[in-house]
Amino acid sequence: MASTMSLANEPKSDSPPERQFMNDPSIVWREGKPDFTTVNKAYMEGRTKQHKEGSLEKIVENLVKTWEMEASHKVRTEVSLQ
Repeated sequence: MASTMSLANEPKSDSPPERQFMNDPSIVWREGKPDFTTVNKAYMEGRTKQHKEGSLEKIVENLVKTWEMEASHKVRTEVSLQ
């Protein structure tokens, strides 16, 4: 029970989701590079959980937001490992 208490007292993240790889110059966007300012604001105001920075939950949140961005806005979604 003590470990649960310590987790509850740790600071929560109030940062918007981080979408990876948006600044890669080789990306071909469907309709130009998207601006997520309005979407992030609505998401931050409507969310019901705030995950601790670096937690598995925050990593998954960012992963899902990145996947959605790639699937919806990129012409090609392959990743270059060079």
